[in-house]
Amino acid sequence: MNDTIYIDSATAAQLTGKSKQAICKNVRLGALDAESTDETGRGGVGGISYRIPLTALPAEAQIRYLRATVMRDMEGSRYEFDLAGYKVRKGDAGLKILLERQEAVIAFHVLQRDGKGKLKERIDALAVQYGVSGMTLRRWARGYAENGLGGLVREGRSDKGKSRTMCDEARRYICEQYLSPEQRTQALIRDKLEDRIRELGPMGCENCPYNPESANHLALIGTEDEPFFPPCGHAGHGILMTGGREAVRRVVASISDAEKTYMRKGRKVWEAAYMVKATRAKPEMVNEAWYGDHHQFDVFVLDAQGKPVRPWLTAWYDIGSGCMAGWCISTNPNSETILEAFARGAARKKNSPFHGIPRYCYIDNGKDYRGQRFEGGELRGYEMKGLNANLNEQGLMQALCIEVIHAKPYHGWAKPVERWFRTLEERYCRDLPGYCAGKPENRPENFERSLKQLTERGELLTLDELGDIFLNEILPAYHNRAHDGYGGETPMERYLRLPRARAEEIGWNTLAIIKKEAAHRVVSTQGVKFDGRLYWHPELRFLVRQEVTLRYNRGDWRSVSIFDREGRFVCEAEPKELLKMVGENEETVAEHMALQKRQETETRRTIRSRGVRLPGKRASGNMFYECVDESYRGTLDSFEAERAARGFADNRKRRKEQEERTAEGANAVRQMFRSAGDDLLRRAKSM
Repeated sequence: MNDTIYIDSATAAQLTGKSKQAICKNVRLGALDAESTDETGRGGVGGISYRIPLTALPAEAQIRYLRATVMRDMEGSRYEFDLAGYKVRKGDAGLKILLERQEAVIAFHVLQRDGKGKLKERIDALAVQYGVSGMTLRRWARGYAENGLGGLVREGRSDKGKSRTMCDEARRYICEQYLSPEQRTQALIRDKLEDRIRELGPMGCENCPYNPESANHLALIGTEDEPFFPPCGHAGHGILMTGGREAVRRVVASISDAEKTYMRKGRKVWEAAYMVKATRAKPEMVNEAWYGDHHQFDVFVLDAQGKPVRPWLTAWYDIGSGCMAGWCISTNPNSETILEAFARGAARKKNSPFHGIPRYCYIDNGKDYRGQRFEGGELRGYEMKGLNANLNEQGLMQALCIEVIHAKPYHGWAKPVERWFRTLEERYCRDLPGYCAGKPENRPENFERSLKQLTERGELLTLDELGDIFLNEILPAYHNRAHDGYGGETPMERYLRLPRARAEEIGWNTLAIIKKEAAHRVVSTQGVKFDGRLYWHPELRFLVRQEVTLRYNRGDWRSVSIFDREGRFVCEAEPKELLKMVGENEETVAEHMALQKRQETETRRTIRSRGVRLPGKRASGNMFYECVDESYRGTLDSFEAERAARGFADNRKRRKEQEERTAEGANAVRQMFRSAGDDLLRRAKSM
């Protein structure tokens, strides 16, 4: 062939990775075709040098040569290509694909140059190696010959997601069907669209909102939806859709994941997954703010009746330190467990440093948190009966001057304590007997049978045993483990280092009033008999034969609070036989909420742009706890609490009066400008 390329033995050695001597030996033995030249003093043995045709070398060697010479020349000044810019646009993966196509083209040219038979079959086999058809490989070769590397680039269409043979109504229908809560498959949507096209025929344009002659389109003129329904140029031909399954796939591919989530799974799921969230700085003070919430353990235990149940944790979490300030484990979380956990978090404990009164309480919107005895209602007039009476009448939060902040309903991600609950289950509860995972679908196969066997063998923990593990193993492990969110400090280190937000403290003699139920008994020499149990405390020895008041929580018989005839706290009596973020300014919050609103508006607008109708807007008995130090009386007496509560009411009244004065001032200014405008208007008319 006239275009045969010849190389010397040194170049052949370089291309094949062999030595020059090996190449010459193969030529002498006839294993490699070559032409010899007699040039004394040069070349191989006897002054003979060789001229080797490129086609005699292996295909890999030919590709290396062509890539370095002939193909490089094809990519000269005539075929300038910005390889660096292409890498920026397409990334490493796109660049790899481009170079693989170049390699395929080079191999294609090698096949053409070797002059061997069955060229078509060999090219088709080569195309299969590169995962394309023979036609595609030939198209690459033509493009490379015409434009170099640029001929191998196939830029995407500007109208991606829109078929050239699909009308706007067909695309709108596909989007509407796919974005419905029914979560229809693409195959079903295609079938429904084809049935609709056959059923309506040319009449499909009669009521089409894209048809400029239809009543539906005319009704959109001047409305906010008009830009989403541009006039169609195919009116009168019916709904157009070709391509079948691939056409539907392209339209669905153009829909973002955020749109799919919003319409197919609901606003709540979209909000949790896509809505931008504020990041709040953690308080730099202990007891600045507490989070309160319930959490059901992913563990089955035995209740008092010996039945397997999943217990609940009612927790108060100190945001500043990340410590669990107060808690209560029960089988029935309610307002009583909330009060119990809070009181034990505020009181001094026998073996724990956590105590004190928070400034803010960030709580859920459940009715048990909004109860009168916890949060209270409007402040009323007081009788000077002391703090205990105020707690009973006003609610714990009001009497202690704690500001309550309610979490946004159904927004678990807005509460940091939710992350602590996940850590509790993932790190500390998985190895406990009776672990069941949070969701039934995540439970092991035959879990019910295994649970029954554990119950029968007595291998499940009791509520008391779980409480002991939580108190003595889980909490110490968590509190003494370094956290990245606190700069490598442990929650315990942070709690002991940070200053306290409030100096005053409250003793158990005051907090015991939270126990709701009351009964009257006479103290005997053996103690106080109540509900078939005999309760005792050393302090009762001074009240023998005297009537006392018992306060207790129904379903919890671990202890009862004893008050004398004057209503003074005496002790916490136990059975003789023991049974085993906050404060952010309003402007910043408003800005963040506005950002959330804009994000939702943009998502809804995108969905509406597809002609899809949006959904309407919706109107927005057993217990285990930590022991307290009942001998500590605290620093907050009845009169201080009285003054604090009155100050709370006075501040609220002053804020209300200030708002009224501001509103009156604004109305006066508006009235002044309105009068001035009316006066100017009258003067103009009289001229």
